[in-house]
Amino acid sequence: MKIAEVKQLVVSHNGFRVSFERREGGMLYSDFFPDRDEPTIAEIEDAWKLARDFAAVDPSKFVNVYVIQAWDFSPVADYQTRKLNTYPPERSPEGH
Repeated sequence: MKIAEVKQLVVSHNGFRVSFERREGGMLYSDFFPDRDEPTIAEIEDAWKLARDFAAVDPSKFVNVYVIQAWDFSPVADYQTRKLNTYPPERSPEGH
């Protein structure tokens, strides 16, 4: 493998992706974007902006929208407090 090919692989795995679940027919299907073979989102705040825009498209269909690390698909550190369209809806400690 040539060094240019290695650099291309490293660049394509840096950055962030948006993770979400799609509600269809009573089931949840996990997905993310950009796809594995597409360039990732370089800046975390840009990824969160795309996540917000995407979550607003259809809040009843696209749920649990948050940002993940591109290289290992793990959630970013603050994803729980920034997650969009949480499903099932979180309940308050009083049960309301």
